[in-house]
Amino acid sequence: CCCLIFALLLIYILIKQSMTWENAQNYCRTHHIDLATVQSDEDWTRLQEAADTFSGFAWIGLYKDINSWRWSYNEESMVFKSWASGQPDNYYGGEECAAIYYNGGWQDFACTSSYYFIEKSDPTFELNY
Repeated sequence: CCCLIFALLLIYILIKQSMTWENAQNYCRTHHIDLATVQSDEDWTRLQEAADTFSGFAWIGLYKDINSWRWSYNEESMVFKSWASGQPDNYYGGEECAAIYYNGGWQDFACTSSYYFIEKSDPTFELNY
């Protein structure tokens, strides 16, 4: 007997093109799912692996709503946190979007800044047995 199984794995891909947070989000939503989100240790491990492929900052799907930080994908509340020391600090004011540094720490920035970004993608593959 032969069966067809579809498996869905979420992966994170570093896009080495600098964009504002909003433009990066639009790119991700057009071509894949959304900017990267983290809701578990497994997500965190995959995100760190993507961040390890460059040095600098890259947007993730975390933004500040009126009074809380949220993930852009499905407007999920932030449960898992990995802020760098002293972050978020809103140092220059208007820092309402988050980026990951290559060492894994998150930092808040103005959403109009331009950085690489990490997107969440959902490649589907088939297994036959």
